Amino acid sequence: MRLVKDYQLSMRGYRNCPSALDFARSLWLSPDPSVWSHYTQLYVPTATRLTKGNVKWGSHSASDVSSRVENLIDSVRSEKEGVHLSRGDVLLARDWKMVRSRVRPSWSALDVITEDKTRSSTAEAFAVLDGGEANWREAMDVMCNNSKTSSLHGVGPATASLLLSLRCPDVPFFGEEAVRVAIPNSGMSYSYSLAEYDEFLEAMREKRAAINLDLTLEDMERAIWTTVYCDEGEHHPVLQEGGDSPKEKKRRKK
Repeated sequence: MRLVKDYQLSMRGYRNCPSALDFARSLWLSPDPSVWSHYTQLYVPTATRLTKGNVKWGSHSASDVSSRVENLIDSVRSEKEGVHLSRGDVLLARDWKMVRSRVRPSWSALDVITEDKTRSSTAEAFAVLDGGEANWREAMDVMCNNSKTSSLHGVGPATASLLLSLRCPDVPFFGEEAVRVAIPNSGMSYSYSLAEYDEFLEAMREKRAAINLDLTLEDMERAIWTTVYCDEGEHHPVLQEGGDSPKEKKRRKK
């Protein structure tokens, strides 16, 4: 077993190394779609490599979570209607979030969810989301509004975004690395609230439109994450040099 704290961010994460987000910030500023695509293509091998084998966190352990979540995504998106998640699916997604992000004691709260409640809540949320990605707030509300009987204990906006992203790639996971470059707040902490997710989602959409990216918002979030954790030699030459893209250099020479 490997402890999450020892390998999770390979000691290169932004909590241990302030410059870890430099490549992510450079990617965010890049107007070149090919640079974004480069990191999107690196995501699966990078995530698979960093989460391979068994990982222990507290009394929990997770095994090969990235590859298993990729399979879950394929399954959930292949269903035409009546789609839902099982309790095991949600706990797998939780473990993926833990391995890929940061361990929080509150995540064990999900252990108490029941099979029936999980199936009914996620089925209702997905049905709302299938009406259009613009319904993301209502779909989240199904799962994380504690005043509703459909809510799942231990699910907040960030986890809800993860569960909804399994169904819709344009409702991206509220990833810590992506939010820090999309809506930087001068080092202040983030609340991961619905309002903050709304701001994050709008920033991602605006960025995609501004540089005409032919990517989903999920692809963009994954690309940002990959800039932080891929091997040094895998970075795109444009970001390694810290300069403009070839297209931008050509434009400036005119």
